[in-house]
Amino acid sequence: MIKGIIFDFDGTLIDTMDDFRILAGKLLHQYYPQISVEEGEKLYIETSGIAFEKQIEIIMPNGKLNNEVVYEFETKKLDSRLDDGFHEEIRNVLTELNKKNYILAISSGNYPHVIEKILEKESIKFELIMGHKKNFEKGKAHFDYFIKKTGLKKDEILFIGDSIKDGQRSKASDIPFIAIEGIFKKERFIEEFGKDQIVISHLFEIFNYL
Repeated sequence: MIKGIIFDFDGTLIDTMDDFRILAGKLLHQYYPQISVEEGEKLYIETSGIAFEKQIEIIMPNGKLNNEVVYEFETKKLDSRLDDGFHEEIRNVLTELNKKNYILAISSGNYPHVIEKILEKESIKFELIMGHKKNFEKGKAHFDYFIKKTGLKKDEILFIGDSIKDGQRSKASDIPFIAIEGIFKKERFIEEFGKDQIVISHLFEIFNYL
C-alpha cells in the first residue's frame, strides 16, 4: 500500500523544462561554439534529472569554462517562469493527495532556495523538500533520508519523475517509479526500462496506481 509519494520538481510539478532547455542550448553554444544550439538543447535534455553542475561535467568533462556556464545558467534561470507556481491541474492533484493524507516530498536536482521561492505562494503540504546540496544529491541520498524521516518501507513509496535519470536512480534504490511524459515520451521510457514500466501523460493518472 502506497503511503508516501516523492515528486521530481522541474518538468514534473513545475513547467520550467522548455525554458531551461533553451537557456542551456544558448549558453553551451556561447561558451563552447563547437556545440550547436540545437545539440546543446538535446544534451541538456539527455542529461536532465540531476543538478546542472553535474550535467555540464557529463557534456564537457573538465571543460575550462564549465564554472562560467553553470554560474550564468543558475543566475538566468531565475528569470524564467518561477513566479507562476503550479498549474491548476497539478495543484488540484496535490491538494487531493493532502486530503487523503499521503506523505508528500520533493526530490530535485534544483537548489533548495529556488524550490522554496516557488512554493512560497502555494499551500500544499510537503513533508520534505530535498534539493541539491553537497553530498546530498537526488537519488539514493534523498530516498534514504525520506525513509529515515518517515519510517516508510520502500514498497510503500512512489517516485514520480519525467527523466530517464529519474527512473535510473529510482530503480537503483529499489523505489517504485512512475514516469510522466514530457521531455521524454512513453516509447523512450519503455525502451529504457521495459514494457512493464508505468508511464502517465497527466499527473492525475497516478490515482490509478495508489
